[in-house]
Amino acid sequence: MQRVWLCLALLLIALTGHAGPAADAPSIPASAEGGPAFGGGALIEEIALSGTFPFLDRQIRRHIALRPGDPFDPTTLDEQITRIKEYYEREGYFGTTITSSTKWRPYTQGVVVTFTIARGHGLRWGNIQLDGNTLLPAGRIHSVFSVWDYYSPRRMKEGVRRLARLYQRRGYPKARVRVTQLAPNQQQRRMDVTMRVTEGPHLAVNFVGNAHLPDSMLRSTVTFFTEGRLDPFEVEQSVAALTRRYVERGFADVMIRAERAAIDPTHERVTFHIVEGPRRTIWGIDFAGNNARGSGTLREQMLNQPLSIFSRGALNRELLREDLAAIEDYYHREGFLDTTLGEPQIRLRNADRSFHIDIPVAEGPRYTIGRVTFTGNFHAAHDALLERLQLRPTRPADRSRLAEDAQSVALFFDDHGYPHAHVEQVVTLDRNTEQLHIDYHIDERMPVHIGAITISGDFITSQRAIRQALTIKEGDLYSDRKILESQLNLRRLGAFRNVAFERHGLEAQRDAVDLQIRIEEEKPFMVDVDLGYATDTGFSGALQFTNLNSFGWAKRTQLSLLGGNRRARAELAWIDPRLLGTDLLLTTSAWIDRNQDIAFDVVQAGGAVGLYRQYHRTGFVLRYKLARNRLLGGDPTQADLEGRRNTTISQLTAGMTFDTRDNFANPTRGFYCYGEADLYNELRGSRADFVRLRGGLNHYLNLWHGIMLSQSGRVGGIQPIGPANIPITERLFLGGDDTIRGFAEDRVGPLNAAGDPLGANVQWVYNAELSVPLFDNFRAATFFDIGSLTNTFSEINRTTVRNAVGVGLRYATPVGPLRAEYAVKLDPQPGESSGRFHFTFGHLF
Repeated sequence: MQRVWLCLALLLIALTGHAGPAADAPSIPASAEGGPAFGGGALIEEIALSGTFPFLDRQIRRHIALRPGDPFDPTTLDEQITRIKEYYEREGYFGTTITSSTKWRPYTQGVVVTFTIARGHGLRWGNIQLDGNTLLPAGRIHSVFSVWDYYSPRRMKEGVRRLARLYQRRGYPKARVRVTQLAPNQQQRRMDVTMRVTEGPHLAVNFVGNAHLPDSMLRSTVTFFTEGRLDPFEVEQSVAALTRRYVERGFADVMIRAERAAIDPTHERVTFHIVEGPRRTIWGIDFAGNNARGSGTLREQMLNQPLSIFSRGALNRELLREDLAAIEDYYHREGFLDTTLGEPQIRLRNADRSFHIDIPVAEGPRYTIGRVTFTGNFHAAHDALLERLQLRPTRPADRSRLAEDAQSVALFFDDHGYPHAHVEQVVTLDRNTEQLHIDYHIDERMPVHIGAITISGDFITSQRAIRQALTIKEGDLYSDRKILESQLNLRRLGAFRNVAFERHGLEAQRDAVDLQIRIEEEKPFMVDVDLGYATDTGFSGALQFTNLNSFGWAKRTQLSLLGGNRRARAELAWIDPRLLGTDLLLTTSAWIDRNQDIAFDVVQAGGAVGLYRQYHRTGFVLRYKLARNRLLGGDPTQADLEGRRNTTISQLTAGMTFDTRDNFANPTRGFYCYGEADLYNELRGSRADFVRLRGGLNHYLNLWHGIMLSQSGRVGGIQPIGPANIPITERLFLGGDDTIRGFAEDRVGPLNAAGDPLGANVQWVYNAELSVPLFDNFRAATFFDIGSLTNTFSEINRTTVRNAVGVGLRYATPVGPLRAEYAVKLDPQPGESSGRFHFTFGHLF
């Protein structure tokens, strides 16, 4: 019994995050009453916030100048209260009261500062009066200010800007709106606003001679209404903008003349007289004298392009000079340092009145890198320095990379203990041998070591855990790279809100650099609540308790509770973000799970241990799992063909992921692929041994203006090792919300006499989806799903392949979309429904 109570005590300590005072915590002098001697060296351990709704904690913290680890000074609290109150007023909450309190924690010898916020009331928009208005009805003015929302100075400024733009779009480019009076009515809790608009003259813009481009396009091109000015300069700018628009569409000889006239004191007119000229496009671009590089490669460097399905083929003479410079730069990067381009010859073809451009090229010799030497006072190996260079012997002589190489050599010494090293680069061009020689003269100067490493802000975390994550130690040679790695390692622990490294002595060129590490600890205890619904699984809810800093070791403890219509689970996990100071993430967990699946009803108790390693976009996982499955209902003692039996299964998993998506929650481009191999050994039951392989590839592509094409292909297979009856809990299933829509959950594939799914050994599914934006965060989608589930590959045929098409509506949230979809089976079988409605949360793939 004593052992049980001891285990419970240790678990409680892990979840609350306190294991007693850290052995190396800073000592704070105490007052005679036993509390902290504030002002006598006490440090701020934590800044707590209470009553921040409707704002997030991080929004409030941005306006607080104090940070954990700072010396505690009671006189600075009033300033922080003022900062927070001003933020609430800017967001439209008046009468907000904020109090501060402090608490001394003797076991960490730090001060907890708590700001308690009693949010004031918001003011609704009241009477909005616009003096000087002759154009807009009152209802239109109120709609600009979103009168159903609360007043705030920020919303007031946005509304004034929108109102001014509205006047400008309606032909008043010089319209100005300003607020003349704000009258808060605290009793009725509303804000009355009086504004004055100076409409200015109305501008009529006319176009004469535009046969090919419509008035609406040209009106959106002139700059009067976007810049809010009407003067001779803006007239010239509008002429230039219209000319560029015509040139972009192939009217290279367009001529535009503007005529400005005052109709009366309140009305003006600007008329653009346009002589469009013929529309001419570039038919071809040829080069003469380009022996070393093909014409196609040179054309890729240009902005002017021949007419094609990807280019309008318009000739822009202004950009032609930039094109010549871009081609010369390309040659110089390839080592042709003497390359020059002659004056381009533009010929007009009489047959179709299109342009043909001939560009003469004088390539000259191609220079390569010859001698690369390192001389001076240094101890580094020649090959180690040479590996840092982009310009090495026999490579093209690219002058643009010289400065980068000189910086790379300097950084090499900076990372190897010589941050004060001086590097001089001498470049010699030998035209006889057509080589560029580079000599580096290096003065290493004195070596620099790491001096004292001090840590502040570590009120919960032990310094041993922090120092273990560092890749640089006291007495090591100075290395900027290792310091950066140490900073990243501390952030990856997940226990700190902020990590900053300060170097002392580097600017003074001392032989020892001290490091000051300032950390801001996260609140160790977190509670996450999650609610969900899916057509297949019904309602579900999850509650997760997390300690980000168990025992002060910067390790995580998680207790997860999941409940729903068909599933209940409790799991306790221990996570080490940096196992033994390495980049390996260790996860150990134990759970008990009740899963009322369509095919089976099972209670599972198990445990697992896994290792994970991330390399930029690629991740690797190795995991071992041992689980006991007990089927509820039926007769589990008979190992029938359906594989319904009690089992104890050992599972070893090796997997890999590769992810180039631009966003995890709502990706718009990139790939995500994964592969996984599982080795199963049934320890109790029928003692079946088998291998399961699974893999998938997801692709996301933004086609045009937010129109998204998403595709996914997934495959899976089970291969028995010898005669084996695969347990039904480990078989593959298909159909439902997240595989082939239009079908009920797991209803694609083999069924028993009662119509229940049996699962199978070979699975493949392909999903394609095209979605378009509607408004706000809503999107419409159409999709196609196809796949099959069989026991062997030879069974795949037209009758086993099932497919469906459908439409859906999406609402994007920060953590994934809500999906409402209806799918129709393309090949319904006798007795099947024609389709099915699906509602769920999250991405299909």
